[in-house]
Amino acid sequence: MFKKVKEFIKKSIENRASFCLSSIFKDTNKRKFKGEFFITLNHSDGREERYYQNVIVNSASLLIARLLADGQTTLDPNGPQHGIWVLSVGTGDTTWDQNNPPSATEEQESLESELYRKRFSNVNFVKTDGSGLPANQITNILDFQTVFNESEAVGGITELALFGGDANEEVLGSGTMINYRTIPVINKPNTATLSVIFRLTM
Repeated sequence: MFKKVKEFIKKSIENRASFCLSSIFKDTNKRKFKGEFFITLNHSDGREERYYQNVIVNSASLLIARLLADGQTTLDPNGPQHGIWVLSVGTGDTTWDQNNPPSATEEQESLESELYRKRFSNVNFVKTDGSGLPANQITNILDFQTVFNESEAVGGITELALFGGDANEEVLGSGTMINYRTIPVINKPNTATLSVIFRLTM
């Protein structure tokens, strides 16, 4: 009888521990990165505005791990040079329907056809009250803004991504991809400017 009671108590403790662990992981999984793009094309006839949510790709976690390690491992002694560093735009695959490109996936690691990349002109912490206004203190929301001038990123843009780590503004394809989004084509002429704000909520 005593043996059965002992086994019952042991089983109850194991079940409770299992439940607690699953609850912890369940709660943790609720807190995920969220990315949004605010795009504005300014041209002689006015302005075009678009808004998209995007996919945080799997390789983003590798950059986070490298930044947290801060060069203290033998495998990665120098660590990454940057966190999120540049915004890149591309024209997509030549087989795509430009007005209906395939959806972005978490497995993406590079643009299909990178056109242009540029460092951010502004990086701001954002208020958590939903206003989207710059904050005067550190928050868990960041805005990364890039402005492509008339002569930059000229073409039919159907994909956007952020890169960090060893990303170089001058070297297309360099660095670790953080997020990715495909969009119906934005045809940017050499008479228009393109402003992109990427908002990251952590």
